[in-house]
Amino acid sequence: MDRRCLVRDLCGHARDSESRSAADRLHAFHKIEQGFSVQAKVWVLLAGASGFWMTWRGDMWWRFAEPAYWWMSAMLALWLVFFLMLFVAEPLFLHRRMANSTTPERDFRTMVIVHRILSVFALATTLGAMAGAHGLI
Repeated sequence: MDRRCLVRDLCGHARDSESRSAADRLHAFHKIEQGFSVQAKVWVLLAGASGFWMTWRGDMWWRFAEPAYWWMSAMLALWLVFFLMLFVAEPLFLHRRMANSTTPERDFRTMVIVHRILSVFALATTLGAMAGAHGLI
């Protein structure tokens, strides 16, 4: 199965996606995820290091205590979620749990919902950070 078929099946756009089992969709997700796992880990580490360096270099620690700079705390919280997922939850138990899942349909649905929530949170954080950095809020 090539990558296009995996993406199509994962997204549910295939004509026969209804005939695919939940276990197959979960397997497709993990197959796609493996393709950029290392890249995601590198970028999360670089984002954390650069954020820490900018905060330290600009002596901006006080911003975390100011409600007007909510986006600073939101960026840190979002980074922590991704860091914990990539470096703690996935290697310690999440991959094993998904591989041995007794409820793949529910697990896949939960995974999609979590990804969507994180995407909305990331978009709101990015918009807030851009607006805050330009003095709009």
